[in-house]
Amino acid sequence: MQRALALAAMVSILAPGLPAQAATPTAIRRITAVHQITAVTVYPDRALVTRSAHLDLVPGTYEIAFNQLPAKLDTESVRSSGRGMAAVVLHGLDVKKAHVGDSPQQRLKTLLATQTTLQDQDRAQSDKHRALTIQQKLLQDLSEQSAPSLVRQLGNNRAKLSEWQETLVFIQSRLQETALAMQKIDITRRGLAKQLTDVNAQLAQVQSYRQTEVKNVPIMLDVTRAGGFDLDVTYAIGGARWSPSHEAQLSANGTRLNWRSFGMITQLTGEDWMDVTVKLSTARPAAGGSAPVVPDWLLSQYVAMPQQQRYSNRPSAGAPPPPAPSPKGMADGMRANEAESAP
Repeated sequence: MQRALALAAMVSILAPGLPAQAATPTAIRRITAVHQITAVTVYPDRALVTRSAHLDLVPGTYEIAFNQLPAKLDTESVRSSGRGMAAVVLHGLDVKKAHVGDSPQQRLKTLLATQTTLQDQDRAQSDKHRALTIQQKLLQDLSEQSAPSLVRQLGNNRAKLSEWQETLVFIQSRLQETALAMQKIDITRRGLAKQLTDVNAQLAQVQSYRQTEVKNVPIMLDVTRAGGFDLDVTYAIGGARWSPSHEAQLSANGTRLNWRSFGMITQLTGEDWMDVTVKLSTARPAAGGSAPVVPDWLLSQYVAMPQQQRYSNRPSAGAPPPPAPSPKGMADGMRANEAESAP
């Protein structure tokens, strides 16, 4: 009894504050968000895209993944934000490269095996056709050589006509069988050729297959109060631009000017912007934060110059040349030049 009490006291000394049960780490809930584009701001050289997803959250730690975003988005520009009834703390995000699409290796292996089988079958049919062609040639030669021999033997009474008839019937029947067999082989080879064409087309498609590169954005967050939450991911992407276009129309009486401005958007991002709120901005994010200089445009009514006034300063083709200076005038001019050049 004393030994048991001493052992119990030793255990209590070695582990004085041992808890009743060790705490377990909080499990991370991983959710793949169903997101869509909700807003786009187009700049002269890029676009700022916002994707949103609605989530119903309960308290806990989450990893929300926005998958299959465009591969050419600017990684450094990715930001996340949100709003809703749930109390959420956003901890950060990451941008990871990924590929979508099933690997075609198994499909490629199956097609190659099918191609080899069809080629072997076609080769076997070709060998049969070649053998039948030789047999047909021999039968045709035998039939052609039998006619002169038959005439000689019948003339010498060395052969009976019935025997030669049986021989000729045999040769003709064999020729017919050979021709029929060759025809069946041709039909079989045409079917094999069609199958090989289909398989080769599928092989070309599979061999040219490339998996699509995308980017996935996992976002870590903690939820302290349950509720709905709209999570946004915003990123910049190239391949989009806009340019202004203007149209001015003067009324018939010249007293009113109708002015219309358009924004021409071009985008090759691979995304669908249908039914999305699109804004146009003249800012250039890559050029710094200074505002651009906007020049003044002065509009005035164009007045055509009358033709008579336009050419009034030009001498006409038939006008006489100007009179030559007189000798006295030339002498006065020379004296004036000498006086100016004297020291």
